[in-house]
Amino acid sequence: MDNINIKTNNNFKNYKYSKNYAYSIINNLKEKYSFELNKVKREYEFISMKYNKSKMRKCMDNQKKLIIDIINDVINYYPDLKKSDFIMLNGSYSRCTNIFTSDLDFNILYNDKYKKLLFPIELHINYVLTKILNYRGCDRIHTIMVYTPLIKNKRVKFVNNSVIKYNFKKIPYFCRENYEKLLYETFNTSRNYKNLIKYIKSYSYNNSICNEWANNFELIKDFGKYKDFAKEILINDNYVSKCKNYKNLIIKEIDYILHDIRNSKNIEQKEVVVIKDFKYSCKECPMKILYKTLSILSRINNINTVNIKYLYSKKIINNSLDDSIHYYLHSILRLQLILDLYGLDLSSHSSKIINSSTLEKKYYEKYDESLYFITNKSIANLYNNIISTLQKERSKLI
Repeated sequence: MDNINIKTNNNFKNYKYSKNYAYSIINNLKEKYSFELNKVKREYEFISMKYNKSKMRKCMDNQKKLIIDIINDVINYYPDLKKSDFIMLNGSYSRCTNIFTSDLDFNILYNDKYKKLLFPIELHINYVLTKILNYRGCDRIHTIMVYTPLIKNKRVKFVNNSVIKYNFKKIPYFCRENYEKLLYETFNTSRNYKNLIKYIKSYSYNNSICNEWANNFELIKDFGKYKDFAKEILINDNYVSKCKNYKNLIIKEIDYILHDIRNSKNIEQKEVVVIKDFKYSCKECPMKILYKTLSILSRINNINTVNIKYLYSKKIINNSLDDSIHYYLHSILRLQLILDLYGLDLSSHSSKIINSSTLEKKYYEKYDESLYFITNKSIANLYNNIISTLQKERSKLI
């Protein structure tokens, strides 16, 4: 542990959760990583000016490596994490679709009997990472076990706008607006990897076989249980591939996506942009279609991942589709960098608004192009390549 001695904090009853301990870690690691973080931001700013796939991919890879390095350094400050089972990435970083403004999704998995001990540490880690990465709220870091069952019904209690309370422990924590539902689920869902396996299997047994979240994990730190988890996921994948109506289920999933694309509409310029609605149109809908497509391709080819770099290396994603994915992500990067100038995140929880003409003007000043034209163009390009890819796969299955 860099320049810190835990014993010096014994005067704190709960040193692991104190703000003093948090800032000891933050100050150490900010000094270590501030140059690299600023370098990545400058690279993204430079790349945003003109699309280049290879430069975009290199920058995304550099950012991911840096994030993993920071996470590993942070978790080394918490010896009690040895009682957890493993720590893993999910979300955009594990899919290799991360950009500079991506939220950070990672899970600390442990037996729920350790939740009183480890959950406050989890919250503390969120706070530390939020400060190091200069996020506007701890809710940008998602350690929640998505879709696993609620095991408690604890009410989230804030002491003030920067301190949260859990089992009589006061932990530094702050959120952006409309955090309540997400934080409630963060507090009360299971962290037991066996419950995650049950969730994944429940989808398979209900014939929802193309759930990309089921193959969207990347190990950061193993404390002895990750092999068991990975083995169960593989067993489930083998079960799915041997279903009697496997081909028909995949054809059905392909038809759903093609239907959704046919019914999609261009993003229209309105007088006022509501951030959460804007994100739904320009990011949530296209990404949902993309991730479903990646899941279908991985299922067809019996591959246990939706990581776009891996799928491209195995020629499961062709050059045209890969380029359209990166071009679309480039357009979203531009949009998020412009919003950042106004202190806004492209968040599905944000009810903040901005004048559309203001947004368009700033975008044009920086990129000499129309925000709405480029965003719609990138989505249309992505959809056209998805249609072409899925139609070819569908014809092979008939």
